[in-house]
Amino acid sequence: MMKWEYKILTYQISEFRKKQPNYQEVENELNKLGRNGWEVFDTAAPGRGQGQATELVLIARRPTDAA
Repeated sequence: MMKWEYKILTYQISEFRKKQPNYQEVENELNKLGRNGWEVFDTAAPGRGQGQATELVLIARRPTDAA
């Protein structure tokens, strides 16, 4: 059975609204994680009701050798 370790990345939506989003910075961070074996496999956008997301959450995982 495959064993996994997980990492949660969060990005505050309010920061994206204040200025032009720096997608290159996010892409660079994701590429760095990928080189270290992480893969983003799910996302979430929790909110406070009425569809107002407050943050973007990326959930990443990578296999672990733990038995």
